Amino acid sequence: SGEMLAGGYGYIKIDTFSSGADKAFTDKLEELVEQGLNGLVVDVRNNPGGYVDTVSNIAAHFIEEGILMHTRDKQGKDDPVKIKRGSEVAFPVVILVNELSASGSEVFAGAMQDYKKAVVVGTQTYGKGSVQSIIPLQNGGVLKTTVQQYLTPNGRQVDGIGIVPDVTVSEALPQLITAFRKVGMEDITIRTQTNGVLLQDVHFRHPLPYIEREGRYYVHSRVLAALSGLHVSWDRSFQQVRSEEHT
Repeated sequence: SGEMLAGGYGYIKIDTFSSGADKAFTDKLEELVEQGLNGLVVDVRNNPGGYVDTVSNIAAHFIEEGILMHTRDKQGKDDPVKIKRGSEVAFPVVILVNELSASGSEVFAGAMQDYKKAVVVGTQTYGKGSVQSIIPLQNGGVLKTTVQQYLTPNGRQVDGIGIVPDVTVSEALPQLITAFRKVGMEDITIRTQTNGVLLQDVHFRHPLPYIEREGRYYVHSRVLAALSGLHVSWDRSFQQVRSEEHT
């Protein structure tokens, strides 16, 4: 699914790398490009993975040629998965990830990060860097066994570690705001709505945490920081909120 936001900034969410997700992604991307795409946010938060071929076909929109991932067996034999006849884009790309982005999502984010084709925003991913083989059994069941592990194009291990974002941001709405700022959106308007918010008049199922007291509204500091291009964290030693500019 996807939307075009004001200023030519696009958003595409990939729920899973299913067998038809690559074609759906291509169709949506072409639609956004025709509308004058100036920057793209690709959201793979909560995406558990899927087919490697699907990941490869989607990555080929951004990586002209190269290795998508390395796969190695217990003997250390490397059998890389390659991207061929790919292309590049002229606009900036951000990939949104979180702790439930796994497997194919980590392959995609890791490759885009290694080739410097996108900025990865969010929290450290799940760390599912193994490849399974399915062996049918005579009784109708199957045996699922791990046969390989995969690494990013630059040889970074994923299993048990995950992908570390270029910009670490906690919570869904601050992540989304930061992503759009990173692709070039400067003026951001947010309004509360049932079951989420309107960001540039486009609905997202991201709650806006705020409280009202004596006619005043107080919004979560992470949301305000994201709108201002800042990063906030809690300093335990001084018992106070600290802020710094995002790199």
